[in-house]
Amino acid sequence: MTVRPWWLWPNLLSLDAVVIAVLWQVFLSRTTAPLETASTVVLGLSVWLVYTADRLSDTWGAARGEESPRHAFARRYRAPLMAVMAMVLAVDLAVAFRWLPGRELAAGFSMLPAVAARVFAVRRYPTLKNLLTGLLFATGIWMPILLVDPWRPGFALFVLLCAWNCTAIDAWEHSTARPLAPAAAVLMVAAFGVFSVTHLGVALAETLSAALCCGLALLAPRLSVNHRRFAVDACLLTPLLLHAV
Repeated sequence: MTVRPWWLWPNLLSLDAVVIAVLWQVFLSRTTAPLETASTVVLGLSVWLVYTADRLSDTWGAARGEESPRHAFARRYRAPLMAVMAMVLAVDLAVAFRWLPGRELAAGFSMLPAVAARVFAVRRYPTLKNLLTGLLFATGIWMPILLVDPWRPGFALFVLLCAWNCTAIDAWEHSTARPLAPAAAVLMVAAFGVFSVTHLGVALAETLSAALCCGLALLAPRLSVNHRRFAVDACLLTPLLLHAV
């Protein structure tokens, strides 16, 4: 049995996406009225369910070629993961219906057709996968904030940052050439422009994340696939830096 490095386990268990989602929502909530704890709990549980379900879907049927560690893990532990998913779903729904504010509950359910459209589009138009994933991930995080103030600068940039993250993982896992560094540099300039005008902490966090993504894209050829996978998610942890100052 292959022993995985400790820092790879959050990715294998789909916990990296949960950490990023919860961190950014808590960070964003400091710029508006405080969110209900239930909002963040439901976000974390829902993100884990979606990411785990996506991996199980990707590994349905016989393996085709060499799989990434996260997909190999999902294939090997399919039955336990499905059992845990059932329990997490029950808790998620219970918390949502009992404590989630009504408008957030309605907005959350209104996203279900978008999730279904993403599944359909990925099968028919795989090139849209990363953009749609970034859009849904960002919308889930920002939704409670946008319900309070729909004109929040930085949302579109965050969508593109998440899409860049997915595109980079895709490119490195399948050894395809993508202009990752130039794209991250453009995002960094755009985010810094928003920060220069608004002086919002979210724009500063996005600027730092884009800068780290750009640096990672340049250093990627020197790193192993596992190190790239860890680093690309670490690039989105910049709210921790701003929490500390």
